[in-house]
Amino acid sequence: MAEQNDPPASSEQTSESPSDSTAATGEAGPLFARVARVHSYLDLMSDEAEETSSKRGRGRLVIAAVCAVLLVAIVSAVVLLGGSAHNSKPPLTSGTATAPSGPLSATVPEGMPSHFAFGLMSAPGDIALMNDMRARNGTAWDLRYVALTGGVTGGHGWETQGSPAGAYALAYADDSSANRYTPAFAYEELAQTAGACKGCDARQADLRNLNDPAIMAAYFANWRLLMQRLGAFGRPALVIVEPGMWGFLQQ
Repeated sequence: MAEQNDPPASSEQTSESPSDSTAATGEAGPLFARVARVHSYLDLMSDEAEETSSKRGRGRLVIAAVCAVLLVAIVSAVVLLGGSAHNSKPPLTSGTATAPSGPLSATVPEGMPSHFAFGLMSAPGDIALMNDMRARNGTAWDLRYVALTGGVTGGHGWETQGSPAGAYALAYADDSSANRYTPAFAYEELAQTAGACKGCDARQADLRNLNDPAIMAAYFANWRLLMQRLGAFGRPALVIVEPGMWGFLQQ
């Protein structure tokens, strides 16, 4: 009979199940709460980061605007001060040179055209072409041009054409004047002078030769010869000195 009063095993197992379930629930509850708190904290940090980034962006815009305003103010002040300094020059004293009040004027050398003159490049022996244009259509050339080149060293320059040295320029001037043209010479010697700058372009050759005492001594001797021959010519002549070099020097 005692064995019949013992509770069945299934009853013990049933009574233990609620206890196990409660324990599991008790342990899981705090874990879920922690996860929820972490998630909320992360959301809060994200919102704060976005707000901070937005504030920084607005701050940068404000700083850029302030810098722009300051820059405009500084430039305006410099312009105003510069104009004020320019307009507030000290009065001229008795020993100070004064600028002319009227339009500037220049005296044209005697024998040169008093108007805007035109010319044409014409090699020795080609003057008949200029005369033919003048006869046919009235082309009023004032100047007849030729280039004096070849360099001042090496014995290949313009001064070696004809005898004595420099006769080339004098003959050209005489021929031009006899046909009612003013002789004009483009004196372009420096770049064609052989110097230490081997294989250089014209700009480099000009600068190197300008700094070479030996070349410049020969250059001025060549120039003096030209002036002597034009002095013997005795009438107006135009000489354009190193037209290419002036362009190189401006670069």
